[in-house]
Amino acid sequence: MTSLPVIVNDLNVKEAARYYASIGIITHPIHSATDDCTSPGKQPIPIGWQKREKPYTDETIESKFNNDKNIGFLCGARSDLTGIDVDWNVKGIWDDVFRGIDTSGFVKVSHTEEKYHLLFKYCKELKAGQYKVFGFDILSDDPKIDPVTKKEYVAGDNCVCAPSIHKDGNKYQITGNIEDRPEVPEIVLEKLNKLIACHNHIKKVVLPKCRAWFRDMWKALFELKDDDLYHKTNIFYGDMEERERCLHFFAELKANGADDHDMLIICAVLFGERFDFDKASNELKNVNDKPATTETVKADPYFCRFYKETSRGRPKKDKVDKPEKIRVPFDVVADEILKQFDIFNMRDTGQIYIYNNGVYKNDGADAIIETHIRRVHDEVYNEYWGIINPTFELTHIQKATTTYVNEVLAYIRSLTHIPRKEIDEAANRYINLKNGLFNLSEWKFEAHDPKYLFISQSPVNYDEKATCPNISKFLNEVARPEDINFLFEWVGYCLTLEVQHQKAVLLYGPPGTGKSVYLSLLEAAVGEESRTCQPLQKLESDKYRRAQLYGKKVNICSDIPDTKMHQSNIFKALTSGIDTIDGENKFKDPFSFKNTAKLTFSANKIPEGPKDEAYYQRWILIEFANRFRGTTKEVKGIIKSLTTEQELSGLLNLARNGLKQVKDADGFSYSKTFAEIEKEYLLNSNPSAAFMDECIIMSTDDLDSTILYATFVEWCRTHNTELVSKIGFSRKINEMGFTSHRENVTRDGSKKVTV
Repeated sequence: MTSLPVIVNDLNVKEAARYYASIGIITHPIHSATDDCTSPGKQPIPIGWQKREKPYTDETIESKFNNDKNIGFLCGARSDLTGIDVDWNVKGIWDDVFRGIDTSGFVKVSHTEEKYHLLFKYCKELKAGQYKVFGFDILSDDPKIDPVTKKEYVAGDNCVCAPSIHKDGNKYQITGNIEDRPEVPEIVLEKLNKLIACHNHIKKVVLPKCRAWFRDMWKALFELKDDDLYHKTNIFYGDMEERERCLHFFAELKANGADDHDMLIICAVLFGERFDFDKASNELKNVNDKPATTETVKADPYFCRFYKETSRGRPKKDKVDKPEKIRVPFDVVADEILKQFDIFNMRDTGQIYIYNNGVYKNDGADAIIETHIRRVHDEVYNEYWGIINPTFELTHIQKATTTYVNEVLAYIRSLTHIPRKEIDEAANRYINLKNGLFNLSEWKFEAHDPKYLFISQSPVNYDEKATCPNISKFLNEVARPEDINFLFEWVGYCLTLEVQHQKAVLLYGPPGTGKSVYLSLLEAAVGEESRTCQPLQKLESDKYRRAQLYGKKVNICSDIPDTKMHQSNIFKALTSGIDTIDGENKFKDPFSFKNTAKLTFSANKIPEGPKDEAYYQRWILIEFANRFRGTTKEVKGIIKSLTTEQELSGLLNLARNGLKQVKDADGFSYSKTFAEIEKEYLLNSNPSAAFMDECIIMSTDDLDSTILYATFVEWCRTHNTELVSKIGFSRKINEMGFTSHRENVTRDGSKKVTV
């Protein structure tokens, strides 16, 4: 057999992933053998890995795969790959399957001599399944029905491959040429399908008729890996006692419908390399068609372990006169739920998200899954009843309790938890739209895919030919010409999770100038689930308010109050895109996150800011000065005409163009300098302070307050800013550290100064 140590075995995981992708095999990252998960070393990491259609690109491999983790194949037609996973190398079985076959060209992945995978080209006739009694699984496509769309989809199987590390410390090695893997030989296919048919007949027809003690012993021998009897088949061969035990074992099978072929295969399983076809055939002729008596069962040291007494000490009757109680293991239900739905949950809070129409949603997810847990439980209960109690009519299904449902949910959470940072990976590369994904790297439109973990979605449809004449007309009427391009850029920017430009936007101007209409447009483009609406001042002081920003693309709050901002530490952290913020939802665990919501506000009057240069550098100020409300230009219900499907698709196109300009220029078209922004902010939030900074030269000489205020009034008219009363002006300059005094003249002509 040809070895490939250079191509795969000595590569790291990322290099191996690139090699497999180059020959058309789909792979996915797998938890390492030391990870804290349900199946260390074997459990795939990505959500929805079973549905992947094509290999990862080199760029994606670099970001998704880790050399400290393992790697697995996606078996099935998409990888042109069918695997035989041999977990128990039953020599009696495999000697017969491969008799007369040249196996020198077979491709084998193994970490021990006894356990291995055989890899072939995809074989449609070999169905995926687990055949535990015979010690092997078939890894291939497994058709499923989507419970929501009712459409069939194909789930591939996972096959751990080289150069992964098994939890026993051994490295998976591949021998043979994986690129030139053979087809399954026709005679091998025929024998495997006979084995599978035999397995299914015993499991579904014979075993349900056998007595309870025998079924329990069967499970211990072939299914329960932690049982000390697991694969301990030597209890059936040796002296007379073992021979009698073996005959009684086969008598139970024969009495309940096993045919000669079934028993011959089971004989090969039990005797392994000792198996001799002719000898076994002769011995099986001695099998009685009457099963062992209760006394015989109780006298056997192995059979008796599985024979249960009643509470009164009397043995159960060999012929049951009532159906056995059905118990549905919670992990069986959980596994079925995970096959039917794409699910993940936040590792820090346990919040569950479920995929629907291109987006993972948390709202009501627990209740939805609980409903399906109860449905699946009833379906499995019904299936088990038909197997275990085939002669009894099912008249009532014992419903799943709340405790049972919680157990299933806990199991699902243990398999699907992810860190929050994985949520942002897809959103950084795509805009999730109502009818698909817009790829920001390749600048093209693609179909939705549950492998991308989006928790928000824009309700806008992509239509590259759409225009928005009404929106363009509106902005030309309400905004300054030099600001219109930026307003489209900001919409595009808010459709992403990008925050590297470290800016917040404040629209200001008198009431009725179109500020709220623009913000409504922005919300319509981004989507309600992608926005929150927290006031500027509350974000600085309220951790519950800050928590609402998590996972959002934009924070839109109109008509914020002009309450002074005394601090700006949180504001600067929220706009930085770098700093980690602490948040907490009420009655939930606290968590930390990096903000992705672009802060966008409107105000009739700008709130006074702190004395902090960095605070002003974060702002983009857009003035809306043209008043429409109460004039002949006012259009009642204008927002309806601006948010039609066609208009929003057209807005999306202009926003995409704006976003492209921002990316190409590495900045916005907004051209005001930091000094100009600070001056404008101060002028419109605290004109008294702006006036003093601009017009007053510090001196020890007194200045008459009447002259000072008169000058301020003229300055306000010149700068077209709001006039403050004399009392208000005095209060503001006192807050800045200036003092006032008055001079009183006495009768003798001298002056008395009162400070």
